[in-house]
Amino acid sequence: MTQLDIYQVLETIEIQGRLTDNTKLSNFDYHVLEVLKTRAVGKDNRRKADYIIRKLVSYGHTNVDDVKVRKSINKLRRYYSQLSIESITGKHGGTYIRTENDKKNNTLLSKALSQITTIANVGLPEERVTNINAIYKHLNDIVSRLDLPPNHQLKMKLSGHERDEVKYTGEHYKKL
Repeated sequence: MTQLDIYQVLETIEIQGRLTDNTKLSNFDYHVLEVLKTRAVGKDNRRKADYIIRKLVSYGHTNVDDVKVRKSINKLRRYYSQLSIESITGKHGGTYIRTENDKKNNTLLSKALSQITTIANVGLPEERVTNINAIYKHLNDIVSRLDLPPNHQLKMKLSGHERDEVKYTGEHYKKL
């Protein structure tokens, strides 16, 4: 059996037609699904509710709000569970149809966190502390190799022609 990507799943749905009874999902729900299929495939293409609302208004729907969109997305999750419609909350969040790459990345992270938890919970308390310190040191080494400024500070690249000028406050004012 081969693994399907999101486009093959969408083609399967189109070929099979609507998977549920017409009484379960409304025309509005199908339009929400259409927006997600065309504009929100993959975590990098997640869409906020206001974007989905604008697209639905362009389809001719009126009185659309984010509560109605959320209810429609929940219905789609129930009736189109093979699409794996995901939502991320927050400023940079949104709704999207998860792809295989999104699933792989999420799986790798959850496995790594699970292994760290297992290592931290095995052995005597002294061994646990030693294991946690080793993990912490390893992660700090990785972070220190990243080219990031500390504490969200600005990082500047200087050309080398700048003059260093330091004024020592006490010494400078004594001569006056």
